[in-house]
Amino acid sequence: KKLKSDRSPVSAGTLSFEEEKCGKDDEGVEIHEVLSDILEANSQEYVKAALEAMDTAKRAASHKKALNRAEEQLNHAKKNLNSSQDNIDHLIIESQKAKQRATANREHADAARARMEHVHNLLRSSEETSTSAETVVVTALTEAKISEKRATDAEARAAKAQAN
Repeated sequence: KKLKSDRSPVSAGTLSFEEEKCGKDDEGVEIHEVLSDILEANSQEYVKAALEAMDTAKRAASHKKALNRAEEQLNHAKKNLNSSQDNIDHLIIESQKAKQRATANREHADAARARMEHVHNLLRSSEETSTSAETVVVTALTEAKISEKRATDAEARAAKAQAN
């Protein structure tokens, strides 16, 4: 049966009054032709949308891979940063310890220098005392020799006086 798209039959096999009035000049559209055209257009749009969706999915997957690589690089950089920061912290601690050791060594060196100066002064004083003592010994030896000579002379005179 041919029907106008906006009209429906009143009863099965019977056309409405308006349809009869229109007559045979007014052509109706068969539903399967309209549906076929609609299905074809929708099918083409579906294929187009599916292709766009696949293309978008490929781009999304590519961007996801790039994001994952960037996140891996970021994590690697964070690990390197943490490692570097740990090294810096360790170096700071070691440099502080080295500074403390250097300060202690300088204090020990200053104290040793002061002790050396004191010992040097004692040595100089001892050398001066030794020189004075040496002079006293030489003087005493000289006086002993003089006294010995006088004693020998006195003995000789005494012996001479006794012999006379």
